[in-house]
Parts: sequence; structure tokens; C-alpha cells
Amino acid sequence: NHKWLINEGYCFEEKSMTNKALESYNRALVLEPDSPLVLFRIGRVLIKMGKFGEAQPYLQRAMALALDAALREKIENALKEIRRENR
Repeated sequence: NHKWLINEGYCFEEKSMTNKALESYNRALVLEPDSPLVLFRIGRVLIKMGKFGEAQPYLQRAMALALDAALREKIENALKEIRRENR
């Protein structure tokens, strides 16, 4: 189930195991390709890995799908972080 994979990814992320986190989130994305939370989490991990260009499309897609105001704020903050890095 994709929620279990999101939780697994988050645990890996908290332990700075970004490759493992990304694997879990990508497996969750296969199950729920339109999940703004999964797309956001993938974007955040890619930012942590310094892969800003790869992160941006995930975050933009997450923003287009997200209805929750709190999640939209987190996505916007991540996109701002990418813009700062690209200066």
C-alpha cells in the first residue's frame, strides 16, 4: 500500500538514507501516480541530494494536484528553495 511506502520513505529520509527514501517514494508513485504528497516527498529528497533540476518537475506536478493548503505551502517553499539555488 502506498501509505506504508510513504512512511517507510520518511523513516529513511529521517536517517539521511536518501537513496532508500527515494526508492520507497518511487514505489509509492507507481501505486499512486497522482499523489501530491508522494510527488512532494520525491522532490524534497531530490533537493536534499542536490538534484534541483530533477526535483522541480515533481514539485510543479505536486502543486498542480495539491488541494490541501498546508501541503501547497510546503511545495511552494521547496520551489522557492530551487529558485534560490538557481540564482
